[in-house]
Amino acid sequence: MTDRDPELPDFSRIPDPLAGRPPLPLVKPSRPARSGPARGELARGRRVALLLATGWIAAQLAITGIRGDIARVPLGYALAFGVAPIVAGLLCLVAAVTPGRLGVGARVALLAALAVAFPAIFGVASYVFSPPYSEAPLGVFANGVFCFNIAIAWTLLPLIAAGFALRQTFVSRAVWRSALVGAGAGLIVAATSMWRCPLSGAFHNAFSHGGAVVASALLGALVLSRVTRA
Repeated sequence: MTDRDPELPDFSRIPDPLAGRPPLPLVKPSRPARSGPARGELARGRRVALLLATGWIAAQLAITGIRGDIARVPLGYALAFGVAPIVAGLLCLVAAVTPGRLGVGARVALLAALAVAFPAIFGVASYVFSPPYSEAPLGVFANGVFCFNIAIAWTLLPLIAAGFALRQTFVSRAVWRSALVGAGAGLIVAATSMWRCPLSGAFHNAFSHGGAVVASALLGALVLSRVTRA
């Protein structure tokens, strides 16, 4: 075989179709989509947030102390307003973080029912079944405003902790799921309000304690959902 095979063309004489044309513009790589925390990181964050919120609420209750008339409060009333809201609040939190089918959370109907029903039931029950005994102090409007502010202040840190723990984790139904987180925190704080607050008038409990639960649910839906939405 010679140096130049006669059956092969002379590539140097083939014209370049792109010669003389301007170079193609460089395409900037698209920004990668934001991703939520990994599963292990998410589990650790939830545990830390739960411990932080529990410690915060317990510390506040320890500082303020138990109401002086707790011995006169009927056991049924104490269980209904000092224990049952904690159970309801935990149910709200579990429903909010449950992945459900395909990881999109529980059904919207269930989330909405829990987020609306639990705060409403607590507020109505607080009005109907208060005061716990006939001579219980009722309080005035200024006391109600103060107690409402205290309840919201106690709820803020748990909501902030939940924001860090659940950041970009709700791929759908973030508003209802975040409302449940707010309602859950509000219900747990409302239970502690029964143990610390000696004022037991129907209006006081419905407005200050029940209203704080509603406000916490709204904070979850309107504010927390901006952080938890994936």
